[in-house]
Amino acid sequence: MEIILVRHPETVAPKGMCYGHLDLDIKDPVEKAKETVLEQLVSAPDLIVSSPLLRAKKLANSLAEHFSLPVFQEDRRLMEMNFGEWEGKLWDELPKEETEKWMNDFVNLNAPNGESFVELQSRVLHFAEEWWLAEQNKLQELGAKRLLIVSHSAPIRVLICHKRQIPLNKAFRMKLDFASVTYL
Repeated sequence: MEIILVRHPETVAPKGMCYGHLDLDIKDPVEKAKETVLEQLVSAPDLIVSSPLLRAKKLANSLAEHFSLPVFQEDRRLMEMNFGEWEGKLWDELPKEETEKWMNDFVNLNAPNGESFVELQSRVLHFAEEWWLAEQNKLQELGAKRLLIVSHSAPIRVLICHKRQIPLNKAFRMKLDFASVTYL
C-alpha cells in the first residue's frame, strides 16, 4: 500500500495572509501544478481523495483526468487548519501578543474560534484510520494499492509526523513546497 501526499498549488492570497479554511483560488493555471506533481510521481495512483477547498480540488480534478480516475471523494477532514478569527488577515496585522503566544504552543493553543494542531491531528488521523491505518479499511475494500491525497500543509505535516514519529512541535521544520509530493 502506498500513500502519496500532494500539497495544493500556490493561491491568490497576498503574501503574509493567514488562510486555512478560506476557499481561495490558485494563482497559476492548474496545468502548471499538475506537471510539477507528475514530474515527482513514481507511479500512477489507483484513487484520489481531496480536500474540498478549491485550491486542492482543482489539482485533484486535473490529476484524476490525467490518470482517467474519478476524484473518489472530497473529505473535509483533509482541509487546512482552521484559523478562526485570523482567517483572511495579514499575520502582521494580528495582535502580536496573541500570535506570539500561539506560535510558542501552536500544538495545544488555537487562534480565536479556530483549532489547535492537536485538534487538527485528531481529524486527520481519523481520516487515515478509516482509509488505511485500520485493519479493515477503505483501501482494502476498494482493492486499491496507491492512494493520492491532495491536501494542505498542516494536514500533510500531521501525517508525516505520525508516520515518522516526529513530535508535533517540530512539524513546521520540514519544507513543503506548493505542488510537492511526499510518500508516506
